[in-house]
Amino acid sequence: MDGKPDIGQILKEERERRALTLDVVHEATKIPLDSLRAIEEGYRVRTLTPFYYKNFVKAYARYLDIDVGGFLAEEKPPSATVLPRTDPSSASSSAPRLNAMSLKIFARPSRAVARKVLKIAVVFLLVVGGCLVLFGIVRGIRALGTRIFRPGSHEVRAPEKSPDPVVKEKAAPAAPKVQTAPAAPAAISQTASATFSKVQVTVRSSGSASLVVTADGKVVMQDTLRRGDVESWGAQRSIEIVGRGIPLLEFEINGKGVGRLGSRGRSIRKVVVTPEGVTTED
Repeated sequence: MDGKPDIGQILKEERERRALTLDVVHEATKIPLDSLRAIEEGYRVRTLTPFYYKNFVKAYARYLDIDVGGFLAEEKPPSATVLPRTDPSSASSSAPRLNAMSLKIFARPSRAVARKVLKIAVVFLLVVGGCLVLFGIVRGIRALGTRIFRPGSHEVRAPEKSPDPVVKEKAAPAAPKVQTAPAAPAAISQTASATFSKVQVTVRSSGSASLVVTADGKVVMQDTLRRGDVESWGAQRSIEIVGRGIPLLEFEINGKGVGRLGSRGRSIRKVVVTPEGVTTED
C-alpha cells in the first residue's frame, strides 16, 4: 500500500463512526455478510467477482452517503489468490500415496490376527474333539458296568416274595378296634351337649364396632371389630354385648341367621341374648 486508504478502510471507518454493525448494513443493503467483511478487510471470497465487488461497494457507499467514484476508477478488486488453496494436482498425487501407506500399515496386523485366529480355532477344535472322545469312553465304561451287574439285579428280586406271610399275620389284630372305638365319641357328644352353651351367638362386622362382651357375667371379649371380622360366643344363661357400632353387626343366634338388629339410624348400645329371646337397649 502507498499510504492512501482503500475503499474498504474508508467504508469501515465511516460505519464504525456511525456506530453501525455489519448486521445492520446487511439488513439495509442485502449484501452478504462474508462479502461485507471481504470489502472492509481487503480480501476476496469465491462468490465476490469483480462485477459483484463494484456493485456491492457502490451500494455500501450509497448507504453511508460516501462518493467513491474516484476510488473505484483507481482501485482494482482484491485478487482471489490471497486465501491459500491447495493444489489439486498435488492433492491428487498425494492421495494414492496415503492410500498405499494405509494399506501397508493395516495389511500386516490383519495377517498376524488371521494367524492368531487360525491357531485359536485349531486349539479349540482339538479341545472339543478330546472332550468328545473322553465323553464317549466314559459313557462306554458306564454301559459296560450296567451290563455286568444286570444278572445280579434279577437274583436280588427273588427274596421280595417273603413278605407275603408277614402280611397275613398282621391282619389278625384288626379285631380289637371294635372294642372301645364307638364308646369315646358317644361320651364326648353327651358331655358337650350337657356342658356347652344353651346360648350361641355369632356376629359378622360390616364396619368398625367397639364391643365389650360378657358370657354368664364374665367378660370374654373387649375389642374393636373391623369390616369382615367374625366372632362367636357361647353361654348357659345369657350373653351381653355392649358398645358402639352394634347396628353394623349381622347376628346369628343358635345357628339361625337374624341379620342386623334395628337400623343404622337407631343407636343400640346393648344387646342381651338368653334362651328365652333377644332384648335391645338404646
